[in-house]
Amino acid sequence: MVNIKIRKVIHRIPPILKLMRFVVDVQNKYFYDKFCKNTDNIQRIEKLRNKFLGETCFIVGNGPSLTMEDLELIKDKDCFAANLIFKIFDKTQWRPKYYFIQDRYADTGNELDDIDLEYMFIGDYYWRVRGMHNPNAICIHSEQSVGGKNIKFSEDISKSIVSHETVTYSMIQAAVYMGYKKIYLLGMDHSYALTYNADGTVSEDKTIRSHFFEDKNANEVIASIVGMNQAYIRAREFCESNNIKIYNATRGGKLNWFDRITLEEAVK
Repeated sequence: MVNIKIRKVIHRIPPILKLMRFVVDVQNKYFYDKFCKNTDNIQRIEKLRNKFLGETCFIVGNGPSLTMEDLELIKDKDCFAANLIFKIFDKTQWRPKYYFIQDRYADTGNELDDIDLEYMFIGDYYWRVRGMHNPNAICIHSEQSVGGKNIKFSEDISKSIVSHETVTYSMIQAAVYMGYKKIYLLGMDHSYALTYNADGTVSEDKTIRSHFFEDKNANEVIASIVGMNQAYIRAREFCESNNIKIYNATRGGKLNWFDRITLEEAVK
């Protein structure tokens, strides 16, 4: 596993970063084709195409503005969530309908093997490196986006989902595939203690909390705000052209690519 010091160096050399992402894509595709493609993964995903046509969903981030009270307000809603969200399951009855993880660096231990959620989408990169033994898990092929312009937006996640700097982009693609026409974002503070600059260097702000739960490995997360912005803009463009509305119901934060709405208004 590439440690954080090496990752910092790689991000300062775009040709090497692009090459490494290409290599990872090739490895992931080989793994997916050999171990996942011929199982019932694709059929399980295809059954979700337009299954919730015209309905509303929430995509929940792990930002510090999120509260347990917020989750109680949406516990009966269709929700997407990702990564280490399970760390707060012992504190709330809320559970996401859909769980996503793609980042192999996430410190999940073996906890995912025992989580009982309706749909668990596990990126082939994570599955290949970390392994997965949960019977509810669905392996999904993640296609690494390597450019800032002309980012792809997958219209068929049974074939692949496009990964671009934030798992939220993947969850938006999944929500669109399932037919949701109104998507609310919550807990998307869009600010991190460690961030990549445009030139690949890293900035640190120790006053910022990256997550609303205690994360012992927070210093392993380096966010590419530039890349995230590219993903959010592409998601907005695609959704606007397909009569799908994305609202940001986050309390505060720096994500300003979508129209704002209060959570209280969103759950009416």
